[in-house]
Amino acid sequence: MTGQVTKDATSATILRPGHMALSPVSSSERIATLDVLRGLALYGVLTANLLLFYSGIEYAPRGTIQLARAGERADDVRGVFTRRLLTLLMFGVVHVVLLWWGDILWCYAVTGFALLWFRRRSVRTLVIWGVVLSLIPQLIMSLPPVRQAIAPVLPGPADHGAWNAELLATYGGGDLFARTWANLRQVAYFVGPIALWFLPWILGHFLLGMAAGKRRWFENGGAAHRRAFRWMLAIGLVLALIGVALALVVKPSRSMIMGLPLIARIAFSFLNELVTAGMVMVYISAVVLLMQRSLPRRLLMIVAPVGRMPLTTYLCQSVFATFIFYGWGLGWIAEVEPIGCLAIALGIFIVQIVIANRSGPLEWLWRRIVYRTTIATCAPSSSSISSTTSVPEARSP
Repeated sequence: MTGQVTKDATSATILRPGHMALSPVSSSERIATLDVLRGLALYGVLTANLLLFYSGIEYAPRGTIQLARAGERADDVRGVFTRRLLTLLMFGVVHVVLLWWGDILWCYAVTGFALLWFRRRSVRTLVIWGVVLSLIPQLIMSLPPVRQAIAPVLPGPADHGAWNAELLATYGGGDLFARTWANLRQVAYFVGPIALWFLPWILGHFLLGMAAGKRRWFENGGAAHRRAFRWMLAIGLVLALIGVALALVVKPSRSMIMGLPLIARIAFSFLNELVTAGMVMVYISAVVLLMQRSLPRRLLMIVAPVGRMPLTTYLCQSVFATFIFYGWGLGWIAEVEPIGCLAIALGIFIVQIVIANRSGPLEWLWRRIVYRTTIATCAPSSSSISSTTSVPEARSP
C-alpha cells in the first residue's frame, strides 16, 4: 500500500506503507448495544454516587476492543494507545482536583497500560488472566495475616468519625483549595487500602472485555452469539438468586463474617465475587438479548446517545451533582433523603439524554489530543444513522 491520506466524517488518518493506523470509531462502526450498555451503566454510576452524598461520604472501555483488533493485525499502536491513556489520566486528575474524589478515570488509565502487554495474546490467555486477576488478589487480601501485615503502611485517618465530619464541613463550604486537599486525602484514604486488589480487578475485567472484542461478541448486536448470551443469562440469574437468598436468609454482616473460620471467610468472599459476576452477566446478556427485539430495542436506544459520549456524560454528572450538594452551589449535602437522591439522579440523566449529541465536547478534545488531527463534529450521515437504528436481525416481541 502506498502512503495516502484518507478522511471520513470522524477522522483524518495518515496510512503509512504496511501499517494500518488506529483511528477513532466512525458512526458506521459503532456498536449500538455497547452504547446502550454504557448509557445504562452511567445512570447506575450517577445513582450510586448521589446516594453517597446522602451521608456526605462515599468497560470494558472501547479502547480495549480497538487494541485487541490492532493486535490481531500486528499493528504497532503503542504510541496512540499511550496518548489515549495519558489523556484519560489527565481528565481523571482534573476531575479529582476540581470536583469529585471518587473519580474512576485515573484508575482506568493507570491500569490500562498493562493491556499493551496482552494485546497479542490469545483469547484463552485473556480469559484465564481475566478470571485470575478478578478473583485471586481480592481473596488474598481478605486473608487476616495479609491484612494485618500491610495495615501499618496503609494510609488512613486517625479518627474516621472526625474525618467524615471534616469532609462534610469542607464540601459544604466554598473554599476550593480546602476541597481539593480534602479530595486528594480522601483518594489516598479510600484507594490506598484496596489498591492491591482493586487495580488488578479492573485489569481482569478489561482483559475479559478484550477477549469479547476479539471474539466479536457484540458485533451486529450480538446476534451471532444469542445462544451464548442465553446461557450467560441463565447462569447469571442462578448466581444472583444465590446472592438474594444469602441477603434475606443469612443476612451477613461484617462482624459475622469476621467471626467465621478462615476457610469459611475465603469461601464467602469467593461466593460474593461470583454473585457480583452473576449480576453483571444478567445485566449484559439481558440488554444484548432485548436488543434483538424491535420494541425493547427502540426503548433501549433512548439511552444510547449518552453512551456515545460517556466521558462528557460522566464528568458533567459531577458538575451537576457537586453544584446541588457542595457549598459552591446549593449546599444540600447530607440534607436530601435517599429517595430524593434517586429523583435527582433520574432528573439529571433525563436532561443528559435530551441534550446528548453524537459526540460530546470532551470526546472531541480527547480524540484531538490522541489522534493529533481535526475531528468533525457534524451529524452522522443517513447511512450511519441506519446502521445504528435499523435492526435487520431483530424479531418482534
